[in-house]
Amino acid sequence: MKTYKTVTPNFYTRFQCTGADCVDHCCTGWKISIDKKTYKKYTDSHHEKIKSFAKNSLLLTRKGYDNFATVKQDESGNCPMLNEDKLCTIHAKMGANALSVTCKTFPRTQKQYANETLLSLTMACPEVANQVLFQPDSMLVNEDIKLIVETANRIGKKAAHIERSQTTQLINLFCSHLVMADSPAIEDNLLAIVHLILYLQQIEFDVEAHLDDLESLFLTLNRQLSSGDMAQQRSQISSSAKMKVMLLSIFGTAISQLNRGRDFLEENHQALAHYLELDQEPSDAKIGDKFSQLDTQWKKVLANSCLSDEHVMKNYLLYHMYNSGFPGQDMNNILRQYYLMMTDYFYLKTQISIMSMTREITQEEIMKLFGSFHVVYNHNSNLPKELNAYIDRINVNDDLSCLLLLN
Repeated sequence: MKTYKTVTPNFYTRFQCTGADCVDHCCTGWKISIDKKTYKKYTDSHHEKIKSFAKNSLLLTRKGYDNFATVKQDESGNCPMLNEDKLCTIHAKMGANALSVTCKTFPRTQKQYANETLLSLTMACPEVANQVLFQPDSMLVNEDIKLIVETANRIGKKAAHIERSQTTQLINLFCSHLVMADSPAIEDNLLAIVHLILYLQQIEFDVEAHLDDLESLFLTLNRQLSSGDMAQQRSQISSSAKMKVMLLSIFGTAISQLNRGRDFLEENHQALAHYLELDQEPSDAKIGDKFSQLDTQWKKVLANSCLSDEHVMKNYLLYHMYNSGFPGQDMNNILRQYYLMMTDYFYLKTQISIMSMTREITQEEIMKLFGSFHVVYNHNSNLPKELNAYIDRINVNDDLSCLLLLN
């Protein structure tokens, strides 16, 4: 007998599709794959409209069972089955079981390990962003542990997945608690995580042998966060305007290749480029001043907006670590995993800051921004490669250049 754990966050349990009330519909500007069984179901349908849809709007790809066909969008970029009430005709006429695997499962995801499954939702759905960010306890999880019999078939399936080690889980737990610790600014919490990572590298991730020292460091970091000592440390770290502009450029290129969410993100991206006066080739000093002003604006946003509750952005970081399986299985890449989380955080806070300079941002806009941003990752597999390639170019021996994004 073996134990198997299923982890379910509160945001997963509470999620409900908002249908026609969605702020950015997933039936618009979205590549929808149709599996072979569903394709046959539509072509054989007794409903004339659905049968016509299958004949005229399903393009055969035959790239596998789950990707047998794809939906051809109408002139508005919508799925042809989206009716005037912004509801699905197939769901209305044939029921939920008639939906394709893509439509039936989105936005649900899961990360499978040999010893557990982590259930989640992609933030490419803005309602997921709403649930994750704006509910204080959204990142609390329920663990369902069961005893299972190790049959030959199950052992074979288990071998196909790696086991999530106790060391990985402990590191994730320490880092998650550092995110939640009281501090003057969330960037201080992010710096505390770097201190923890550097110590883990020093002990070569032998957590079990150094657990007492690790717990002592954790308590010290918490005290430094609450006292403001960590904020003082962060104030001594320099910044790099050139690096920030390059990262924004990489994200901008990825955004330009989108269908769904592109208009919203591009409008904000162009406003940012205009603010930084990039068309006038400004000096590094001038761009640095602009980023300093954006940083001041960010503090105002966190003090007086829908983001003023400290759990909002902290929940985003917790979500990021949960979804990415931070620190990952290869401990040698822990700082790179952190770096990529930092680039996402930097991009989002910069976009929010520029948006808030012209208006009071709303919860709906935040939902749309986070949703559209995660569409970038869902539909552009090159983005992580581009970010990693750039990080490799600017680094010398390590990934500590990530600290240049803290201020």
